[in-house]
Amino acid sequence: MVAGEWVLRSELDWMREPVFDNPDGPKRPAPHSCYVELGLYPRDPEFIPEWMAAGAAQWEKREAALARRRERDRARRAAKKAEQAEKAAQQAQQAQRADQSGAAAPEQAPSAS
Repeated sequence: MVAGEWVLRSELDWMREPVFDNPDGPKRPAPHSCYVELGLYPRDPEFIPEWMAAGAAQWEKREAALARRRERDRARRAAKKAEQAEKAAQQAQQAQRADQSGAAAPEQAPSAS
């Protein structure tokens, strides 16, 4: 900042990536923070710094991968459930056939030889 003759001038580089002080050392903004920032304060693409756009894109890519994984797991569980239901139906049909064939055939007494 420069002050002189009752005029205050400042030059800011608001497109520069911030580095936050942290007890563990300097820290860059997390991808989630970039995504949240753009969600809370939307901007025209020309006013989004590259580092922020890259962080938000990284977060969106991660979320898309997690969504695909959840969908794949749901499909696997549904397939397994359908397979178990089919197996139970087959066992019920076999038990019903066994009951019908057992009732239709008269029992024979063992012959003495």
